[in-house]
Amino acid sequence: MNAAATTPAEENSQELAALCRMLTRASGFRLGFVVANHPSLRSRIARDCARTCGVRPRELTLDGRAPEGIVTQLEQAVGEDQPTALFVYGLESLLDLRLRQSPAMDLLNLNRDYCWQRFPWPVVFVAPLFAVREFARQAPDFWSGRTGVYRFTGDRDDIHETLAGLGIDYDWSLEASSKLERGEILDHVQAELAGRSDEDPEIRVELLSLLARAASFAHDWPREQQLLAQALPIYRHIGDRHGEANTIKTLGDVALQQDRYQEATEHYEQTLPIYRQSGDRRGEAYAIKALGDVALRQSRFQEATEHYEQALPIYRQSGDRRGEAYAIQALGDVALRQARYTQATEHYEQALPIYRHIGDRHSEANTIKTLGDVALQQSRYQEATEHYEQALRIYRQISARRGEAYAIQALGDVALRQARYAQATEHYEQALPIYRQIGARHSEANTIKALGDAARMQARYAQATEHYEQALRIYRQIGARRGEANTIKALGDVALRQNRYQEATEHYEQALPIYRQIGARHGEANVIQGLGDVALKQSRYDEAAGQYDQSLPVYRQIGDRLGEANAIKALGDVALAQARYAEAAKHYQQALPIYRQIGDRLGEANALVSRARLAIATGKRADAVSEMAEAIHIYTAIGLTKRAETLQSEVATWETTGAEMSDYSE
Repeated sequence: MNAAATTPAEENSQELAALCRMLTRASGFRLGFVVANHPSLRSRIARDCARTCGVRPRELTLDGRAPEGIVTQLEQAVGEDQPTALFVYGLESLLDLRLRQSPAMDLLNLNRDYCWQRFPWPVVFVAPLFAVREFARQAPDFWSGRTGVYRFTGDRDDIHETLAGLGIDYDWSLEASSKLERGEILDHVQAELAGRSDEDPEIRVELLSLLARAASFAHDWPREQQLLAQALPIYRHIGDRHGEANTIKTLGDVALQQDRYQEATEHYEQTLPIYRQSGDRRGEAYAIKALGDVALRQSRFQEATEHYEQALPIYRQSGDRRGEAYAIQALGDVALRQARYTQATEHYEQALPIYRHIGDRHSEANTIKTLGDVALQQSRYQEATEHYEQALRIYRQISARRGEAYAIQALGDVALRQARYAQATEHYEQALPIYRQIGARHSEANTIKALGDAARMQARYAQATEHYEQALRIYRQIGARRGEANTIKALGDVALRQNRYQEATEHYEQALPIYRQIGARHGEANVIQGLGDVALKQSRYDEAAGQYDQSLPVYRQIGDRLGEANAIKALGDVALAQARYAEAAKHYQQALPIYRQIGDRLGEANALVSRARLAIATGKRADAVSEMAEAIHIYTAIGLTKRAETLQSEVATWETTGAEMSDYSE
């Protein structure tokens, strides 16, 4: 019979009668399965059996964390007793939906004949549908010997209690296997409710909201948006203003995840007055903080800071520690984007223990990853790598695909900064399909640009340009101004490498006002440095020195030691070109230890080449050979073998002809 012909109570009565017939007529081992998706329903079935047919089964709940398998746990439960039947709960705890075959099922498969002899009475597994389905798939020999499968449907109270239980701690920090398990149960509950004439709108909307959350965990944002759109009119119909506001805000979160900033802003602004009217201070803080997130994504740093600072005291007043940590971390994100690394670190280290205290593993991983970003920006590569690898493990444990891609890409960034170009490219190519799969366009563009950077650093300029132009189109489509400026500057870097100085200048001058408009001081300093490089290449030495003198204090102010070293070395190159040898030597001597302190081997090698050129110019050939040998060794070690070979050939030519070497610095 179908759901339209009978009520759930009538269906359950028929299934109970069939189960009782099996229990009362059984002689010897019998294997049965009761499909019940609701914990309250499962515990009631045994009592109903005792009431209906007088069979009082022994009840056992399996422990998925115990080292013993299913058979051993059954034996320990019954001992030498001879129960009339054994009802077994907790089968789902021994299954991991991420695995093709669970170890517990492998062990059970080896004990089929033994079970038939050891348990001469009915053994009934009472479990949600997905666990019964997995049993059938993973233990087919056992399944083939089943006596019956009995399906029970929950009533309104069962479903309401189940949904309430599924919603507890149903967030990103939940283990991946548990998220998959809850998602399966939600799908089964949805199937139970399909076609019911007695459907309760409050249950329906609660189910839709949880299904939307499951879709979010799977990065299925179109489905999440569809489910939320179905839930919204129901919340409005039943007059649940809080649910309405939360749904609108979550629709904004979906838009933000897909870099649809204007749409996200509209949702957040729509939800804010609802929270305020209902007196929901926590919801108000989340909406304000979300508007800050949009501003941060679009590099409107002052506006983002104002939102975060407005949200923080509200979180604290309402006792929302997670929200408090969110706001603190977000202030760190602003500081990081503005290259205020000390402040960024302070914020992250303030937020991290809060996340750990409340058990928010996803946010913990995000914070660890951002501490790696700070270390990377300051060229502390080993520390950055350790942070990224620690975050990556957590992201994978909780199946946070976007976070996983972030960490993989970040490991590529470390490799790129250390001139390990093949490894960098591998990381980027591993992250890119994840971003595309989950629809993260901003991150997709970042990764494409990073692939362009790797190609540029290896002098594959046509390929680099293709990547940059592809990334630039995406940045402009989604309104990511910082990404746009970064890519325009990168196109200028390609032009500079190919001695197309006018084109390089045009790109730098196009990027500079964007950086200034969004308050990106680090990007501004990089462009000024680039304009100095153009001037140096064209022998406009005073102009070059002026640009480097302008960028140097910015690098020092924001704590960018690599940028500082590059600017100092560049001032040395200007002095060398103008035959101010003592000044050049002073600059190189100042830059070289910075490169070594931060572990930038490429910068170290470039500085050694400059020192060798200085030694040539001052007639210190032995020193020049020594400096060059060390530089060639480093270039070879970091994989720049072509550059090493070219320099080796140049040294040989210099030793025979006395000719000056070309500039091979990066």
